[in-house]
Amino acid sequence: MQTIKFKSTEEETSFFDEIKKNVSDYFAESNTSSLANTEMIVKITFWILFWAVSLIGVIVFKDYFFIAFLLGTAHMLSHAMIAFNFVHDANHDAVFKSKQANNILAHFIELLGVNRKIWLVAHNQEHHTFINIHKHDSNIEGYGLLRLCPEDKWFRHHKFQWLYAPFVYGLGGLNFATIKDFKLISHYSKKEKLDVTFRFLLEFIFFRAVYLTYL
Repeated sequence: MQTIKFKSTEEETSFFDEIKKNVSDYFAESNTSSLANTEMIVKITFWILFWAVSLIGVIVFKDYFFIAFLLGTAHMLSHAMIAFNFVHDANHDAVFKSKQANNILAHFIELLGVNRKIWLVAHNQEHHTFINIHKHDSNIEGYGLLRLCPEDKWFRHHKFQWLYAPFVYGLGGLNFATIKDFKLISHYSKKEKLDVTFRFLLEFIFFRAVYLTYL
């Protein structure tokens, strides 16, 4: 795989600094916070409750297949909504002022079958450095089911991915829990991007056991 490096010019650096200043000035002039507002707190509360109620509903209606199936589908999709709607922001320390509070909320990703430390490398480091660059951004790995960049091989079923993609995303947690996290542990440890210590392995096993147990 080709090594990709970026070297910014002085003009590009000054442009980036100007963008950051404009964003900072916007929040200051509009007297608003860049952190979570009331709507965000409501959204976080809603999706946590949706996640919990849909899971309980599957258990309560386990003897009624179609009801349980619909509730299970809703619960599956809630995993994707939680990841995209607030766990992402918490892992960027963008929800609360307190880093510890963000850290606690960010650990909700563990209940979706995704390891937080691997997420931080895969998303915060790789994705934001190599956005949508083939074989460097793991976020656009479609496993042949989805075609997320022009360099991916095209298959006939891809013309229907606009229909089935939401359900594939709903299985994203299952992918991390069974394949992707293990693959990335090996990949990142070899690249020295992840320190696979005894504590890391202990936390990884504990949270994965919790995830598999409740599901």
